[in-house]
Amino acid sequence: MNKSDDNERLEEEELSSVGQEKTNNQTVQQSNDDESKLQHDLANELKHTL
Repeated sequence: MNKSDDNERLEEEELSSVGQEKTNNQTVQQSNDDESKLQHDLANELKHTL
């Protein structure tokens, strides 16, 4: 394997891990959004109950 092949492979791996990190961040963001919506709904339920 020559140097340019190595560099190309490294770039692909780097892009892949950056893509994975973005996906993970989106998943975390989605979880946070879901959680705050649940908290909001729960607060409304409590208001109506009290």
